[in-house]
Amino acid sequence: MIDEAIKFIEKELNGFFRIRLNSIEDKAVASALVNQDGSPALREENKVIIMLVDLQEEGVLKNTGVQHSLRNGGFVKSPLPVHLNLYVLFGAYFSAGNYQEALKYVSEVIRFFQVRTVFDRSGFPALQNTSIEKLVFEMYHPDYQARNNLWSTIGAKYIPSVIYKVKMLTIREESMAQEIPGISGLDKNSEPQ
Repeated sequence: MIDEAIKFIEKELNGFFRIRLNSIEDKAVASALVNQDGSPALREENKVIIMLVDLQEEGVLKNTGVQHSLRNGGFVKSPLPVHLNLYVLFGAYFSAGNYQEALKYVSEVIRFFQVRTVFDRSGFPALQNTSIEKLVFEMYHPDYQARNNLWSTIGAKYIPSVIYKVKMLTIREESMAQEIPGISGLDKNSEPQ
């Protein structure tokens, strides 16, 4: 489901870049900046990297939802849904001579989410074939120390970027539901033993 959300945003952002900047090639790409061995994850430059940098369970909605529901005289016990907030970095990975272009693309990412903060199934048919009901984007501003820690953890040098908090991805696992049959066959005249 997280992959569906990132792929969806990648596709929508590339469509926006095509219209706004007359871009022929896809400029947005879901990727890490650095491989596990420290080498660059992308060989080509001049891209906007979309990268998940953190996820957190939404505490307000924790332990809410229907766990038991009536069905045919019995109950269905389902795992509670997990509500996640994603933190997604949009970084302009441009060559050294293209710094102004990198800034332009970060500005365009901000413009994109200024116009479209909510993505749902009614407005975006591409979400119809996913398990995503709605995505809400808000700009996230980590303090200087947190930003420094993030770039150290990523293992890369800072590039022009912006981070968005994506609320709220809900993961429901219905296949793990356990059906509990209703009580039947009790005899009113029987005595407990």
